[in-house]
Parts: sequence; C-alpha cells; structure tokens
Amino acid sequence: MSIPKALFVLFAAAATLTLASCAKKTQSSASTYGAQATEAAVVTAQNGMTLYVFDKDKGGRSACYDKCAENWPPYIGTADENLPAKWKLVERTDGATQWTYNGRPVYFYKEDLAEGDANGDGKGGVWHVINKV
Repeated sequence: MSIPKALFVLFAAAATLTLASCAKKTQSSASTYGAQATEAAVVTAQNGMTLYVFDKDKGGRSACYDKCAENWPPYIGTADENLPAKWKLVERTDGATQWTYNGRPVYFYKEDLAEGDANGDGKGGVWHVINKV
C-alpha cells in the first residue's frame, strides 16, 4: 500500500471514530441519589433503566406484590444510601425497602431490556414513567 493511500485510510478511520463518538446519545452525568434524569427528562436508575410509578399505590405504600412484582420489580434501596428530599425509602410488606420518588413507590419493568426502553409507559392505564419534576 502506498504512503498516501495508507494516510488516507488512517485519516478515514480516525474521522469515522470521531463522528461515532459525537453521535452517541449523551446522558446527564449528575446522579440524583439512586437515579438520574436523561435528556428526555425521564428518571432512570443508576443503571440507566427507566423507572415507573403505579396508580394503584396509595399513601406512599406499594400495592404491587407477587405476580405484579415479578413483572414490575420494585426499585430496592438500603438505609445506608444517601437520599435527597425527593427520594425516600419505605418498607414493603415483604420486608424489603423500596425507593419512593415524591412519595410514590418506584419500579422497573421486566420488558425493558436496555437503557432508555420505556415499554411499560401507559401499560393498563396505570403504569407511568417518572418525568423529572
């Protein structure tokens, strides 16, 4: 391979990598104590997975157990984690401690398989993503 051709290939590869890194979707690096807000202003866990609230929860207590909790796993926390004003822990009837956001228990959805998925939004008319307030 000639030197000019080799330089062209090297330049093209570098340009491709630069463009690919620019095109990558950015996400807020600011942690919101156990969750973060993405560009879409949807609250996610630190692992990037979308968080949900359930309309049937009352008084800051979860109404989602058994089969419901298999499909909508609660976002479990521990007392040694630091919490801001909007985030609190409540004890579930199964003994686990679950995160609440603005007084509402928080869940994942089992069919969300990748960061940014929000497949559970609107499910049954009672499940909703948490929009950053």
